[in-house]
Formats: sequence, C-alpha cells, structure tokens
Amino acid sequence: SFRDEATEVRLVLNQKAAEVIDVQTQASLPATVIPASGGFGAPRVAEKTAYSLKLPAHSWRVLRYR
Repeated sequence: SFRDEATEVRLVLNQKAAEVIDVQTQASLPATVIPASGGFGAPRVAEKTAYSLKLPAHSWRVLRYR
C-alpha cells in the first residue's frame, strides 16, 4: 500500500474457499458471506464470500487460499 494511513481491505471470491491465510502471520482471515441477489428483472448474482483485513500504511500482505 502506498497510503499514508492504514486501510481496510476486502477480498471477494466467487466461491467459498476453505480458508484464506495471511502467509506472514499464518492467521486465518474471517469470512463473511455475501448472499445471492437478483430477481424481479435484475440479473442473478451468485453468493460470494468476503475476507477482510486491516493493511497498515506503506505495507503489503501475501494471502493464500484453499
């Protein structure tokens, strides 16, 4: 991140991974299910899974999912 302050980052996957892990800390990220939407003429959007983490200023993270 090139930001001067910490920021909240959200990784959104179309399918639920068993877990998403921060490679440096080996911590598993918390998952939030985004329900399917659509209907009444709107296109159908499948269920997704979001994983959130706080990224400190001027830093980066490597994530692994399985």
